[in-house]
Amino acid sequence: MEIAECFLGVFAFDENGKEVARRLFPAEKRVSRIEQLQKGEPTEEHLQLTKDLIARGFGDFRVESEELARALEEKTGARFKVKFPSLGGSALRKLLTSLCQTEELWELTRSLTVKEIRKEASKKEESLILGVKFLENLDKSLNTLYSVLLEWYSPYFPELHRLALEPRENLLIISLGPKENLKLEKLKKAGLSELTSQRVENAAKKSIGTELSPETLELIQDNAKNLLSLWEIRDEIESHLDKLMDEVAPNLKALAGGMLGAKLISKAGGLEELAKMTAGHLQVLGAEKSFFRALRTKGKRPKHGIIYLHPKLRSAPRKLRGKIARTLAAKLVIAARIDATSGRYLGEELKEKLEERLRRIHE
Repeated sequence: MEIAECFLGVFAFDENGKEVARRLFPAEKRVSRIEQLQKGEPTEEHLQLTKDLIARGFGDFRVESEELARALEEKTGARFKVKFPSLGGSALRKLLTSLCQTEELWELTRSLTVKEIRKEASKKEESLILGVKFLENLDKSLNTLYSVLLEWYSPYFPELHRLALEPRENLLIISLGPKENLKLEKLKKAGLSELTSQRVENAAKKSIGTELSPETLELIQDNAKNLLSLWEIRDEIESHLDKLMDEVAPNLKALAGGMLGAKLISKAGGLEELAKMTAGHLQVLGAEKSFFRALRTKGKRPKHGIIYLHPKLRSAPRKLRGKIARTLAAKLVIAARIDATSGRYLGEELKEKLEERLRRIHE
């Protein structure tokens, strides 16, 4: 007896290629049944059909897959041989055009494709979540090490703190070594602007800092260079996560930006988890401690969590932040749901709707 399968079910043919029996897959389980077949696992319909045929006196069977033959032999005790293409497989493929409608085949193919895409996306999603966690820990370490290094260097050049420069600018200055090296051209060559270079040079000339031993100063200088290298690595990771968001959640990225979108997915525990959230939950995501403390003490609830990083919210007047946070959270949930289900890109349309809503709030 020849046994063959397709997306509709399992079919049995005699030695003349005539159909003897069939067991169809339930329509709602076709995708999962095909996934079983792709793994070489027999379906319930394979087992049912084989047992029916054994009860009718058949004991030898032929299939097209070695994995399937081994599994069926183990589960049923019957004898299975393998041949590809088999007589049964060829007979079934000839029947396919009469067995199903084109629309039915198209819908099944679409479902399988979406499932495969989601499977691949979930691997990238896991990489995204771990990347965000690594970046958060790296940021904590960088900030701690930078603060300690600056404190270590401050007695030597206390005026640097008063210039209120960015951390990387300070590290560039420290990496140049003794104050005698802090000349305009050298500072500009290191990457500082002309104005900043001029301010640093003037401050270095008038510095009243204490002396450090050459060994200590060299050690501080080397550590500043190391921190700058770590900051470059941090930028590479952020750039990678931003690109990964194009594949994992392009609609969410269009509204939130790459890093905020990645952080939302990471905080939620995944894109599907984020998509299942209410807008209210997403709005305070990252501020759970403050939210539950407010509930316990009957204090003021936070208006937003990490979505505060969104430029539209951060730059808004304080009195409008509550409304903007609610609007933004609602749109972000919609974007996450589209990314988690359909995979269609509607980013520009969602951005236009968000901008329109924000304009009304500001009026």
